[in-house]
Amino acid sequence: MKNTFSSGHAGGEGFGGCFGLIATNTIGQGDTRSTGLRWICNHGGQIYQAQRRFKWPGQAAVVVSVVNVMKGDYAGTRILDNKPVQSITAFLFHRGSHDNPATLKANTGKSFVGSYVLGMGFTFDDTDTKGVANSIAEMHRLIEQNPKNAERIFPYIGGEEINTSPTHAHHRYVINFGDMTEDEARTGWPDLMKLVEEKVKPERMKLKDNSVGRKRAECWWQYGSSAKQLYAAIANLDRVLAIARVGQQGSFTFLSSLMTFSEQLIVFPLRGYDYFAILQS
Repeated sequence: MKNTFSSGHAGGEGFGGCFGLIATNTIGQGDTRSTGLRWICNHGGQIYQAQRRFKWPGQAAVVVSVVNVMKGDYAGTRILDNKPVQSITAFLFHRGSHDNPATLKANTGKSFVGSYVLGMGFTFDDTDTKGVANSIAEMHRLIEQNPKNAERIFPYIGGEEINTSPTHAHHRYVINFGDMTEDEARTGWPDLMKLVEEKVKPERMKLKDNSVGRKRAECWWQYGSSAKQLYAAIANLDRVLAIARVGQQGSFTFLSSLMTFSEQLIVFPLRGYDYFAILQS
């Protein structure tokens, strides 16, 4: 941090210093912006110069942002991407607010994050390289042994399948007891509970000793987050719109509603092509 500044730039006697920051080009986005630049701009700081995308001159293939901030009033010309502007916000825009956009109540219940399974021992997946998931052959054996087991085994799909498969085909299955009590799950599906107890419970017991960790350890046969509101919203639909949370492109697709959706998916309880056209556009 530099604690002096030329009089041509600082206005008034309350000038408290300035600093220049070289950061990744996400500095003006998401939580990084909210806990960094937004806080500074709302507590007496001002961004007086910024370049949002600057190709790193070294060998690293990196694009960075360069941001200069001062504490106090600024009387000079602000520069954004080498152009004079009236202001620079925490978003690194030339106008607008520093704060997060207001959440529209009208959009409540129109999109959901999928289930956070929290335990690969719930899954049947022949592509698992860590040896934690169960095999597809084991799934078939359990169903042949007791056809009732099929009631609690569902196709399981995440962002990777949507982003890499042209048909968005799933290759995994998952045990899902929903919000059942331990007695309900153990009485109805003892074979599946035995599997989960052996492969999921030991890992749940290692979770942090806080309220969330204790709850997830206590209810080890349930998902870390079951996304109850999602499945209630799609209960009467034959298909839904979904998009991966992470990816290079934004690609929406229709999926059967009779699946367990990973937390790597955002799911919309919408089935019409009109909604698909609006969202994809």
